[in-house]
Formats: sequence, C-alpha cells, structure tokens
Amino acid sequence: MDFFYYFCGVQEQILGFENNEFFLKLFLSNACTIQNFSLSLHYQTKTDNNMELTLTYIKKAFIKYNAMYFNNELKTPLFELFKSKTTLGQFCVQNAHYARFGGVPTIKIRISNYYNREERDIDNTIIHEMIHQWIHQNGIKDNSSHGKYWLSVARRINKDGWDIQPKSTTHYEVKNTNKEYCIFSFIDPANRRFICRVNPKKKQWFVNAFKFNNFTNIVQFTSKNSSKFDCFVNCQSSLRGKYINQKQWEDYCMGERVEVLK
Repeated sequence: MDFFYYFCGVQEQILGFENNEFFLKLFLSNACTIQNFSLSLHYQTKTDNNMELTLTYIKKAFIKYNAMYFNNELKTPLFELFKSKTTLGQFCVQNAHYARFGGVPTIKIRISNYYNREERDIDNTIIHEMIHQWIHQNGIKDNSSHGKYWLSVARRINKDGWDIQPKSTTHYEVKNTNKEYCIFSFIDPANRRFICRVNPKKKQWFVNAFKFNNFTNIVQFTSKNSSKFDCFVNCQSSLRGKYINQKQWEDYCMGERVEVLK
C-alpha cells in the first residue's frame, strides 16, 4: 500500500506503512507545519452474550481471582471505568513519590467499557492488570512492561484456559451510541477515491481544503452507523482515512443520504 500527503498541490509518495494504515495530509497555506499522523483501522466483529460492565462486577472478579491466583496477597485497588478504543485495561500508580515521605500511593485498575465484550474476555483483561499489580506490589523490576516476570505469571494462569497476552488481537463491536459521523469522500488527482471522517464543526474548512487541492467528486453524508465509521479518526485539521474501490464505496454509503458537493 502506498501513502501520500498533499501540501499546496505538491504530491509526495511515502512508503513503508503496514496494511490498514492510511495517511493523507491537507494544508491550506504555505505557512503550515507538516506533522505525521497515521491510523491503524480497527475492524469490529460482532460478538454474542455481551455483558454490561460495572465497577461492582470488576471488584467481585478481582476478589475471586485474587484468591485463585495470587493467594489473596493483592491489596484492593481503586476501580475505574473509562472509554478507550486502543486500551482495554490499565494498572496505574498515582503519586508514587508519596512513598518517599511515608505516604501511600494510589493504585488503580481501569477497564475500558468502549466495546461490547463477553464476560470471560473482560475477566481476561482484569487478570492481565492484576499481574501488573502483583509485580508492582512485590517490588519486582521487570525487563519491560510485559517482561519475563509478567510473562511467567501469565503462562502459569493460562494453563487454566485463559488467553492472557501482552496485547489483545481480538476485534470487538463498538457499543451502540447515538453519535453522528460526518463522512466525506472525494477523488484525488491520481483518480483514487478516498473516504474519511471529520469534525462536523470543521466541515466547511475541509470543503475549502478539498477544493484548494483540486479534489473532485466531493460527497458528504452524516451517519449513525458506529460499526462502519467509529474506527475512523475524527479529523480536526489533518486528514486521515483510507483509499477505497467502487464496491467499498457503495457499501459505505448504502442506506445513507449522500450530498454531492462538487
């Protein structure tokens, strides 16, 4: 896959990006500063038996697995829900410097509720973060964030049928929301169709940029289809999206009210 950015009508080719990473840049004046942006697209897969994640559930799971795998040695941390596309869970130590003065740092386990996920998969993430807590609590200096000590504990627990890995490779369905997605598509000077999502407040700014760069067949629509469009970055000033063929374009705009701008 080849990637391009546009700067005042000059096209330059950039090589070396992996598949499913797309890079495109627009600027309206010669004074703009070039910055690099990329997007690894996340293709969601629908799952069944999804559960509603709560703090109470996380705490109960922590108590259960603390007894099963850590001899009830882990101190109970604070639990927190957060929304993240890229991080399913976090183990955090806040105010670690307090320990120098006899204080107690705050430890947290945070679990993302951004995706629809099954109970066992959520538990897998909770245990993943508990391993991080075990390493921290025992003062172990691992050789990386998922180093040999972390991996040794994960392998021991995985013997019970878990799949605790440094990074998740499972694809999830985004939870249903009422978000609206402002979608643009156009034909670039190389006669390729590009699709992207932009901040609705910047809609006219992007229209002007498209016209400035001599893009044609500019079309726009607003969608509520999170399964199609939540994986796209909500562009503010630089443009990120992907090149598509005619069949893909028809699939994206199926059921949408498309407005032709140019």
